[in-house]
Amino acid sequence: MNHPIFTGDTGVLVGRVLQGKVTAHGVNSLIDGWREPEKIKRALKNLFFAKLNIASNGFSIISAKSEKWDSEISRKTLENLLIKDIKFPFDAVAIEIEMGTVFFSKSPKFIILSLPFKDGNRLTMSIPLTVLGQKISDIGKELSGGSSSQGIQDVFYSVISILLYTSFFKKQTERVSPEKIIVSKGSKKKGIPRHQMNVISLRQSEDASIYATAREEIRTKSTKSWIVRGHWRNQFYKKESNYKPKWIDPYWKGSGKDVISKTYRIS
Repeated sequence: MNHPIFTGDTGVLVGRVLQGKVTAHGVNSLIDGWREPEKIKRALKNLFFAKLNIASNGFSIISAKSEKWDSEISRKTLENLLIKDIKFPFDAVAIEIEMGTVFFSKSPKFIILSLPFKDGNRLTMSIPLTVLGQKISDIGKELSGGSSSQGIQDVFYSVISILLYTSFFKKQTERVSPEKIIVSKGSKKKGIPRHQMNVISLRQSEDASIYATAREEIRTKSTKSWIVRGHWRNQFYKKESNYKPKWIDPYWKGSGKDVISKTYRIS
């Protein structure tokens, strides 16, 4: 197993930099020489530097693909957050979700997000940190090209939810597992150096019965009994006279057996 930063053309370039065969500045000049539109070149440069930053920050991976992180309730809470409201748990990290791997990198001037599409393509964008007062919903619209593209919006809000959850519960090992060290021998043939990955797994609830009941099944929503997904709620804190996101664990609602056709997958 190799870290996902080594995938694609930008992954090859990261490997060459780590092996001392080329400098980051040299890669920048190399991409400038590619026969691609300028917009594509900018996206490739951003993706390369995000991956290189992940390597420089310990090859961390957040494994979150066994959970659902975007819901209508969560989105209503998260979309009104400002960038400055989020305490990012990592300066750079790869995030594994159901659709693929997200690459996140934060520098003093920019946040770089590279999000996967279902067709295997990527949307990579740099967000200037001069817009700290900008709403998350505004950035979500920018990432989808100003449209309401459902797929990329779902991925974006899932990433925000995952980063916020990791930051909130980083000291609770039942929810955010201690880093699991995985050593990769790399691949001389593919130009991938030996490296050590730090893998963190997320769990949405401390209640084992939620997972024991639904493990390896398609859970069916009932008119009288169903599992409500974990989600964020906008909670008012009287002492601070302020609203803040509060995580609500998945829970059973109702007690009946009448079944309707709506289904969700849960691991």
